[in-house]
Amino acid sequence: MEEKIATLNASLKYKLPKTGQKALTYDWGPGSDGELQLGMAWPDPRFTDNGDGTITDNLTDLVWMKNASVFPNTSWYQAQLDCDGLEGGWRLPNRNELLSLLDINLLHSSVYDPPLPDGHPFINLQSWYYWTSTMSGNGTWGVDMSAGGGSLVEPSRAEALDVVWCVRDPQ
Repeated sequence: MEEKIATLNASLKYKLPKTGQKALTYDWGPGSDGELQLGMAWPDPRFTDNGDGTITDNLTDLVWMKNASVFPNTSWYQAQLDCDGLEGGWRLPNRNELLSLLDINLLHSSVYDPPLPDGHPFINLQSWYYWTSTMSGNGTWGVDMSAGGGSLVEPSRAEALDVVWCVRDPQ
């Protein structure tokens, strides 16, 4: 299996990153990333503070707002408008983009901080749900950034009040 994944990864234009998982747990057993440690290594440093209120993720090249809760307590509809209304190509991230920030090794830990890699430069991270632009058949997707979070949640109504963290593509 390892050989097949390595061959596939070598053929991809964009490499799959390591998840950050470093151990086997009851959630992730044999054959999981905690055992195999597959994927592209995270760059060092993982994040670059651009000195202008933005952070570049050196793994994905996405640019994030340094302030991770510019628009707290916002409905999904308003979250879309708030990010799109900023100058410079800002938008609401999709669920994969937001999940790419998480260090899976920190999920389900006893630490009550959002599960982001150690030394991250973001400020005002909330242990709450963050909106994404991803929609499904009966709702919109958010990412739970609470203690032990990182899980996807599907609110039944887009009027729920969650946190907004805007992203943009590199310019």
